[in-house]
Amino acid sequence: MIKLRLVFLAYVLTLLVAVLTFNSPAAAQEYSLDDLYRIALERTERIKMSEEDLYITERVRDKALAVLLPKLSVFGDYTRYSDDKTSGSGFIIQPEDSTSWGLRLDQTLSLSGRELTAFKISKENIEKSRHDLYTAKEEYLLGVSSAYYDVLMAQKAVEIARANVERLTKHRDAAAIRLKVGEVTKTALLRAEAELSGAQSELVRAENSLRLAKAVLARLVGMNEDYDLKESGGKAETFKDRFLVSLKEEAIVERSEVRSGYPEESGRRPGQICTGGLLADRFYRGCVQTERRQPGLHFCTGRNRLWGAQAKLPFL
Repeated sequence: MIKLRLVFLAYVLTLLVAVLTFNSPAAAQEYSLDDLYRIALERTERIKMSEEDLYITERVRDKALAVLLPKLSVFGDYTRYSDDKTSGSGFIIQPEDSTSWGLRLDQTLSLSGRELTAFKISKENIEKSRHDLYTAKEEYLLGVSSAYYDVLMAQKAVEIARANVERLTKHRDAAAIRLKVGEVTKTALLRAEAELSGAQSELVRAENSLRLAKAVLARLVGMNEDYDLKESGGKAETFKDRFLVSLKEEAIVERSEVRSGYPEESGRRPGQICTGGLLADRFYRGCVQTERRQPGLHFCTGRNRLWGAQAKLPFL
């Protein structure tokens, strides 16, 4: 009986420890600004969409390049006849079997060079997608840094409001003691209590602003709201020796959203592709073929080399 009680008591204690461990708040994760940058770039859908756009444009470039490359094919043929045939003079007209194989190279180019134009457009689209991806990352990280410093400012505001409440609490207690000994009137105590009440309201407002700022940052980065922030130790760049005109010129040259725009000649290239469809296409063909027949023919060579060209003009 005593043994059963001890087992039951051990079970209850184990269950109690498990419940207390599960309900106890875990230590909040602490993040720096660089940590938030890394997490944001890994989890945000906006960056993933821009990366997918870049991947698609690279595959379109590969497709445009494939049109410029010649097509190499291997072919083979075997024919078995029912019987061989010979002429009256003894020449073999139809052998028993014949085998042929070889390599064939085909290339198609238009007179307008629209294949090269499409390849140039695909490369420019890749460059534009890279700048768009950089712009998306830049804008997103700017929002993350702004939310990060909003949380830090809200934390400082809470610290200031809490210190103000502690100071006014001590001032109210001191006024109450001085009222008891008759040094001040009740008006001084009421004034101290009013100031304390205003400071407490300001503390509640600052705490709510901190919760809101932390929720915005957590939603933007994609993490839980139970976290703490630590200040970054990086040194900010100063522009004391820079002029506004030089900064504007550098922004026009270096800003990714400006560089992602199409140049003027790129706007004319789709029209060149459309007009190029009215011109003729050139087909080039080369072939190396080997034939073997059993029994062999006197007038048939074993290996042939064929070259040809053809032009095709669309008729409207």
